[in-house]
Amino acid sequence: MQDERVGVLLVVLTRLAHDYKALLPWLENISREARRVHKCLAISYLSSSDIFEREDRQRLMLSGAMVLPTSERVVAALGRRHSIKRRMSAVMPESLAQVPSRSIVEFLDYSEIPQLQEGLFECVDEAVRFSVAQGYPVVLKVVSPDIPHKTEAGGVALDLRNEEALRKAWAGMVQSVGEYAPGC
Repeated sequence: MQDERVGVLLVVLTRLAHDYKALLPWLENISREARRVHKCLAISYLSSSDIFEREDRQRLMLSGAMVLPTSERVVAALGRRHSIKRRMSAVMPESLAQVPSRSIVEFLDYSEIPQLQEGLFECVDEAVRFSVAQGYPVVLKVVSPDIPHKTEAGGVALDLRNEEALRKAWAGMVQSVGEYAPGC
């Protein structure tokens, strides 16, 4: 963590050699420390079928770790991250460009690029009130960690231009998502 030449620590795991539950708190601590010193902990697996359980992956991501199923995907994501940081540092003050946890949002704010409002709603009436207040058209998307492929579940509706379209999309989504993932 103290070596200025190191920006990313890549950890490649396998269940053959590691007890994932035992490693979880240790990895969370390393991730938080890396984030504190503007570095990144990237976690991958020897086999893409040998991954942390979903809840544990979420804990790691919340601590700031990058968690991807293969080393190739980690390298690709780090390349994109580096490219974005390089472009940001060209247009932003250095102190702002080096904040990895909020860099995209801060870049958009700094560049005065308009950002769309978003909300999380448990009933269609809340979604309608929000949409009326922020303006149409809107996008409706199901939020559930149990549904990784939202489109396949019928969990995405685009370009909803009025209340009627939003209510119709909501009802259709409740039905299709219920059929796709009955327990959600």
